Order: sequence, then C-alpha cells, then structure tokens
Amino acid sequence: MKILLISHTFLPKYVGGTEVYTFELATELKAQGHDVEILCTDPLSKKKAYSLTKKKYRGLNISVIEKNILKYENFEQTYFDTDVDDIFIKFIDDFNPDIIHYTHLMHLSLNLVSIASQRGIKQVATLNDFWMQTHLFNRVTSKGTLYKEFSREEDARELSDKLNSGPRKSTPLNFAYFLKNKDKVEYLKTVFKKVSRRVLGHSTEFLNLNKYLNLIDHRSDKVRETLSQLDLVIFPTVFLYQEFSKWGFQSKQVIISEHGIDTSLFKKFTKEPSKKIRFAFIGAIIPAKGLDILLKAWKKIDSSNVELKIYGKFDLDKKYTSSIQSLISHSKSIKLEGTFKPEEIAQVFSEVDVLVLPSRWFENGPLVLRNSLLGKIPVIATNLGSNPEYINDPLNGLLFENEDENDLANKIEFLIEKPEKIKEMSKKILKQKSIKQDTFNLLYNYQNLLKS
Repeated sequence: MKILLISHTFLPKYVGGTEVYTFELATELKAQGHDVEILCTDPLSKKKAYSLTKKKYRGLNISVIEKNILKYENFEQTYFDTDVDDIFIKFIDDFNPDIIHYTHLMHLSLNLVSIASQRGIKQVATLNDFWMQTHLFNRVTSKGTLYKEFSREEDARELSDKLNSGPRKSTPLNFAYFLKNKDKVEYLKTVFKKVSRRVLGHSTEFLNLNKYLNLIDHRSDKVRETLSQLDLVIFPTVFLYQEFSKWGFQSKQVIISEHGIDTSLFKKFTKEPSKKIRFAFIGAIIPAKGLDILLKAWKKIDSSNVELKIYGKFDLDKKYTSSIQSLISHSKSIKLEGTFKPEEIAQVFSEVDVLVLPSRWFENGPLVLRNSLLGKIPVIATNLGSNPEYINDPLNGLLFENEDENDLANKIEFLIEKPEKIKEMSKKILKQKSIKQDTFNLLYNYQNLLKS
C-alpha cells in the first residue's frame, strides 16, 4: 500500500507529540512493508519560499515545503495557501498514494483535501488539537487565559488584536505588501493602528468586530467543508470529540482511537534508586504549559528532601523565560536538565518518581503523559481536557484545579508526606496502547476504505 502521511512540521527540527507520533507511525508502516512518504513544512524556513526539499530521516523519505509564515499577507493564507496547493498537486501526481493520512494541517492548506478528493484518493485525518476549530490551536488567548467553551466572538477579538496591534511580522506591515495591496487607504489605516498601539498602548479601531467575525466564520465554513470531504476522522480522546461535536461538524465516518506509542522504548525499563522524591516537568517552556504555576507551588512546599527536574527549551518565549528564571533563582532543589531526544524518554523517566503536568490549556492525550504512565510513574495534572481520561484521582494520579498553585502545592505535599502512595498508584496504572496495535487498527481502516 502507498501511504502519504502529512504533518505540519517534522523531526528533528520540530519536536512535539504530533511529530513523534507521525514518525513512529511511519516507521511501523514501513516495517510492515508499505511504501510510506512524509510531507511536511518548515514554517520558519530561510530557504527559497515554496521550494521542496527532499531528505532522509532515520530511513524515512521526508519532503519539506519551505515557507515562512511570518510573511503571510492576509489571514486567509494561514489556512488556504495556493502555493502549497501547487506543490501538493505535483507531489501526489508523482507518488500516486492509495491513502493520505493527515496528522496535522496547520501551515499547509485546507484545499489539499479537496484536491485529493477530486482524484479519488481515500483520506484520513487525526485531529490532535483545536486548530481545525479555531486559529487559537490551544484555545489560550494572547493574555494567557483559557476559554473553556469555544466562542467565535473570542476568536474574532483575538484576531482583531493580532492583525491590528503589536510588532507582528506575520501581518501586512511590510513594503512588499504595500506594493501589492490595491487598497492603499485600508493599508495605511492598518499601519496607523499598529503605530498607535505601540506608542499609545492601545489600538484605534476603524473597523468594528463584525469584520473579524466574518473572517472567523469564513474559516469555520472552510474547515467544516474540509471535514465533510474526509473519509475518516479520528479523535484520540473522548474530550476532543465532544468539543468538536459541540462546535458542529459532519464527516463520512468518525472513530475515537487513542494514539499508539512506542512501548519498545520501555521494554527493559528500570528505575534508578534515590533517597529523594524526584518530581519532573517535561515540556515546552511556554505559558500554555504552565511551568510558572508549578514553580509558584514549589515555593510553598518543604523541598528539603525532594527535587524538581525541569526538561525543556528556554528560548521559545523570551519574556516568559525571564519570568521563569526569576522563579527558579536561589532554589537548590530545582535542576535544569535541558532537552533530550524522543528515544531517550525511558532513560529520563528512570530518574523520575512523579510527573507534574501543569498545563493551562486542554492537553489531548499528550505523549509525555502517556509515556509516564507507560513507565508506571504517577502524574499530577491539571483537571482539564483529556487528563481525567488517563488519571483516575486518587487511584493512579492526582488532579488539581487550573491556575490554582495552592491546590497543586497541596497535591505535591500529599505525596511528599505519604511516599508510599506513589508506589500504590504505580500499581494501578493501566497498560498503554502500542504503536504496533495502533498501526494494525489503522491498516484495517485503510483497507476498508479502499474496498469501499
């Protein structure tokens, strides 16, 4: 079978749950004798715009669409990119896949689905976050607040703020756009609004919210149309399916099936002994992941016989990094461990007793959570999103209320005072689905689609 996997970004430059899942799925499909290609983007490339770079990564064929999202000229280009469409048409005409499986469409173009549908190619999509529902893929606003229920008005306000304020290179504030833009008056208004925001600290509104509501509604219509053309839509968690159901969409077929993970990494897993209880944060150092909440909670506990290991990149958000570093300063119980390769996850967890997942956004079966449970390591996580699907508080982990550093501190102290609970929890963690089992199920679905 010829299978094309399409992801927004890919390893090794971009590392996240979707990228790792795409890699593991492709590897397993290839191991079972299938012809697999991966198509992705480098959204911050410095190479020639919309060129296609072919490369190999650990035995897999990768084709990278080079582009720079900071040079987008309008909002529509963030989800409907005709230059990507042209590359895609040539690519599928050359490869001629039997199945296309999208693991993420961000930075690409919704029109890919229509193009493949016209050619009679069967298509599957796995939704991993809220990007298809909202341009705020994690439903966290620019002010760092989470909106629990989808709101087109909230989307429109955020879009208005992004397009009309701040030093945003991704919006039309460059000379090249000025030369192309036919409506010079509207362009100059946009420039004036940006300048006034920077100088005066607020934006001068020339257009009311209706313009941005129309932009949001147009995007939503295109997404719903795209979902209706897919032959199969997969939701990894019940929570994400419910959120999209409330938002409203139609598809030919929908299933809920959690991601498989590479269980072979933990085949010979053993824990390294320690006299201290070792807590860990593993993730991107960005506001949505909530490391600041954990650090504020950490200051409230007696850390004399415990340590907190922090794994992650500190160069993703300079302002946030600065605030994190001030919270970390002068704490002898906190260790900065940097980053690690995905295949080193078992080694990392061998020196961890409890994972803390303080995200302030709706995690959707995050890979780090799944790997922690695979290693029989209890998790303290925010009581949000899909976390309750994996953590049965207090049997195999603990849940705390979002943004509540006091509640999190209480949960940490509970395990410090009763370390025997950590061992009890580890015995009640259920087995995790393997990538082999996931691939077996997907192939069954692929074959059924081809038969139909």
